[in-house]
Amino acid sequence: MNDKRSTQAGSNIDPELKSQAEKQLLEEIALIEHWINNIERQSPHDAAATQLHAKYLDMLRSRQDMLAALQKQQS
Repeated sequence: MNDKRSTQAGSNIDPELKSQAEKQLLEEIALIEHWINNIERQSPHDAAATQLHAKYLDMLRSRQDMLAALQKQQS
């Protein structure tokens, strides 16, 4: 099947929407980093905290990847 959409047209994002999404992701990244720092300071050797720390690191990487992908998109 022939897809008539161009790759460039598919990557265009409304500048206002892109700005809002970047702001939201930056806020989420800051919050997750805060959670990670709290865990590292309060219970660095607790098994449950270690599992939570790993989950937060995954969340952080995910948000950072989303932000990087969004920033590569054309406005």
